[in-house]
Amino acid sequence: MATISPGAGAALTVVLGAATGFVTNLVTGEWSWTLGAGLVVLVAAAAALAWWDRTHGATSPRRTKVHQIVTGGSSISGGSITAHNGSEVTETAENSATIERSTIEADGSEVERKVDGGQVKDNRIIAD
Repeated sequence: MATISPGAGAALTVVLGAATGFVTNLVTGEWSWTLGAGLVVLVAAAAALAWWDRTHGATSPRRTKVHQIVTGGSSISGGSITAHNGSEVTETAENSATIERSTIEADGSEVERKVDGGQVKDNRIIAD
C-alpha cells in the first residue's frame, strides 16, 4: 500500500488549497463549465487527500511506559503490571505503604495507583 510522507502530504495540501482558491477566483470572475469542472476536481482531490491521510497516514504510536516508585520505607511485592499499546502506568507506594499481590492490566490507557501510608492487597485494575 502506498504511503505519503507527512511533509509531502502537507505540501500537496497547500498546493491543492492554492489551486482551488485560484480556480474559485477565476470561476467567480468568468463562469465556464471547464473552470467549474476543474474546481470540482480540485475540491474532490483535497477531500480524498484528507481522507487518505486520516485513514492511512503515518501515525506516531505512543511509547508504553511503566513507573514504579517506592519511598519512605514502603514496599511493592508479589504483583504484576502488564501494559501495551501506548499505556502509561504509574504505581507509587510512599510513607510506609505496602502494595502486595496486586495487578494492573492496561491496554492503551493511563493508570495511576498511589498508596500513601496505607495498604493494598490482592487488588486488580483492568484498563482498556
